[in-house]
Amino acid sequence: MPEATLNRIGDKGVNNTHKNLKYLGQGLSLRELRSAPLGEGDQAVIIAAGPSLHKTNVACNLNSAGYKGAIVVPDSAMLYCLRNEIVPDLVVTVDPHAKRIIRWFGDLSLTKADLAADDYFSRQE
Repeated sequence: MPEATLNRIGDKGVNNTHKNLKYLGQGLSLRELRSAPLGEGDQAVIIAAGPSLHKTNVACNLNSAGYKGAIVVPDSAMLYCLRNEIVPDLVVTVDPHAKRIIRWFGDLSLTKADLAADDYFSRQE
C-alpha cells in the first residue's frame, strides 16, 4: 500500500513541498505549538473521519459530556465537527494536493470546474 500511494501521489507531494518552502519560516513549528494552549485541562481527543463517527455518535457524546479538552482533527473530519458544533483546537493535514487545503480557509479563486474535478470534500462523510 505505501508503494501504491507513493506511485500515485509521490511526485505531487515533492512538488508541493518545493513550492511551499518559501512559507517554512512563517507560522509556528511543532516545537512552538507544544506549549500553545489547546482546550482546557490536560486531556485531548483526536477525532478521525470514518464510519465510527456516526455509529458511536461521537459528536453527541462529546457535546453532552461538556468536553473542554483539546480537540485535534485531520482535515477530513473537520466538516463533521463543524456540522455538529464542535470547533477543533487543531486541524492537521498531510495532503499533496496543491489547492485542496486552502478551501477550508476561503479559496477566492475556487471555480465550479475545480469542484467538478475534485470530489474530495463531498466524499468525506
